[in-house]
Amino acid sequence: LYINSSDSIVNILDTINKYNLATLVKMHDYVPHSEAISKMVDADLLLLLIPDTKYNEGIITGKLFEYLATRNFILTIGPPNGDVAEITRETESGKVVDYNDDPSNIILDEIERWKKKEKLHINEEALSKFTRRSTTQKLSQILSD
Repeated sequence: LYINSSDSIVNILDTINKYNLATLVKMHDYVPHSEAISKMVDADLLLLLIPDTKYNEGIITGKLFEYLATRNFILTIGPPNGDVAEITRETESGKVVDYNDDPSNIILDEIERWKKKEKLHINEEALSKFTRRSTTQKLSQILSD
């Protein structure tokens, strides 16, 4: 499990404890971005925390796109009807859990998948819409129209 968030370390630790994830989480001190990417790729499960704020359904972090590129399972704690949830469902890259819901069954399912050495079946066609190349082409088309 790899965590990377703009939240303070206190908020992250509170969330880890709230969901009884302490035995599954390895905390790292600051590492350069290239090393963080390497750790994300090597992780079995990625945790994305969306702030619990008034307009959070529209929050899409850049970290989501880095996580998507790893093709690893993403567990997001955030609004289940938000933009991140929609992208996650569309790409079949993970699950979104509301702030007060218990993610333990999802984590246990992922542990079983990992034990069986089963690959995550990501929707590659949907995922291709979120690459840098694809989004740059869309932006270029919008600007040229």
